This record gives sequence, structure tokens and C-alpha cells, in this order.
Amino acid sequence: MNTLKIKLYQSFANYRPHYSMQVRHSYPLPPPSAVLGLVHMVLGMKPGETYKDEGETIKGMDVAILGRYGGIGWDYQWLLSPQIKGDRNILFTSSVSPLKGIKFKQIPGRIQLLIDIDLLLYLRIDFNKYLNETKSELKEKLNWKSEDEVLEGIKRAFEKPAETPYLGRAEDLIVIEEVNVVEVNEQEVYELKNYSAWVPISIAEHFDIYGPIYNLPGYYEKKEIKVKVEKKDKKWWIRDFNFHSCVYAEPQEIGINKELSPLETFYDQDKKVPLFFILKEQEDGNMGKK
Repeated sequence: MNTLKIKLYQSFANYRPHYSMQVRHSYPLPPPSAVLGLVHMVLGMKPGETYKDEGETIKGMDVAILGRYGGIGWDYQWLLSPQIKGDRNILFTSSVSPLKGIKFKQIPGRIQLLIDIDLLLYLRIDFNKYLNETKSELKEKLNWKSEDEVLEGIKRAFEKPAETPYLGRAEDLIVIEEVNVVEVNEQEVYELKNYSAWVPISIAEHFDIYGPIYNLPGYYEKKEIKVKVEKKDKKWWIRDFNFHSCVYAEPQEIGINKELSPLETFYDQDKKVPLFFILKEQEDGNMGKK
């Protein structure tokens, strides 16, 4: 199978979970949603013109994410909180109020930073899903006729990105050290070494791969909700994500239980790491609920 391999470096970054507010913790690795956003960024895909517009979205991508970091630090930043009783957990980092007609106040926030980060990202495409679910206007614009053309098109975008790429916050810039289309094959795997990885929980449970469990956002759809603002009903549009349960697996042996058959998965012979693709598992019913 062909996959796009992307090696990145970041001096520091914060990959904020959606539930982390005034004290902004970080995922130990970027979630699939952040990697999908990075791909769309380097391609120059247009965001929605309104809150309810999904914008230009390439469907059918799947990712495997591995990485390591050298340390953890903390930063301090002013956050914006709406001056509405009961809504203190809605915080923004922008210096300008993103919601019209609502007054905001500044409050101090603590930001957890991962430092000295190496990332290995692997991208594959389900071409049938790309054809069936990506909007016709976008398919005509990209003019990709095969799976290989998709991977080559994204590869060229990383070589000449449409804008300065970042992963995490806008200030978390990336250095693209390597981007190549490589062939990976399945083989038996007995250890995860040198890098940590997101491992779908169905695989982790079956093969005794241990680590903390996270629900990771992937693709999303725009959804309308009703909220009360100063006792008045208002309509807001939110991003309704598909979530995928994964184990954050640090380097360890795999398949210690001798009664089980060895784990067979795609493997990067160059970096000597197994690849655990995340998003496809949810379609097969193994990864939790939307």
C-alpha cells in the first residue's frame, strides 16, 4: 500500500483538548482533526464563508500518528471570557470578540507546552469515499483521478504550502523535514520503539498494548444548536466531531500474551515503526460513537 509519509519538527506546541479551558492542557500527540486541518491548510482549502458552511473538505483521508517530545513547559496568555452569567467556560484566545453583541473580559490562562517535538505522520486515502463524499466543485478543482494522484498532490502542497503551516495554535509553526510517498506492507510486529503512537483501542485491548485512553476528534459536520444569551434564544453553529477511542502507547513490547497470534499491521521499514491508522476503525464499528 502507498502512503504519504510526513516528518515534522516543532520547537513547541499545544494540542488542546476541546474540554480544556482556562488551564489548557495538551494531548501528547496531535489528534487526527489537527492533522486533517494541516493537510487542508497546505493545500489552500477555503474555510466556510459563514459559521454553518463546512468549506472545502477532502473526504476519505485516514492518518497514523507517531511522535516524541523532549519536555513539558507552561506559558501564560490572556484569554477572553464572555460577560454572561453561567458562560465562564467559553474562552477565546483572540484579542477581538468573535461573537457580535457580546461583551468580553480578559482573564489569565495557563497553556501547557510540549517542547522539542518530532512527529511522523502517515496519510492514506480511500479513493471511493473521496469520490462519493467530497463535493463535486472541489473534485473538479483538484482534478485527482486516482489514489496516487491524491497522495502526489498533497505531497506537492507540503513542498510548497499555500500558507505558513502550523500544528496546534497559530504560533506553533512546523518544520517540514521530509515528505515522500512510500510503500508500506503488513508484517508481524512485536514492539513499538523510539516513538509513541495513537493506537485504536480495539487493537490495544486485543494485543495488550497499554497506556491512557483518549477520545480523539477526527472529521466533523456543522450542526445548528440553540443557546440562551442574556435570556434571548440565539442560533449557533458548532463543529460536531466524530470521536475515536485510542490508547496513547509509549515504547513497549507488543503481544506479550503468547496465546494470541502476533499483531500484523503496516510497517515503515525505514523508521522501524508500526502504523496504526485511526479513522477507518470507526467506520467498522470498533471506535466508539459519533
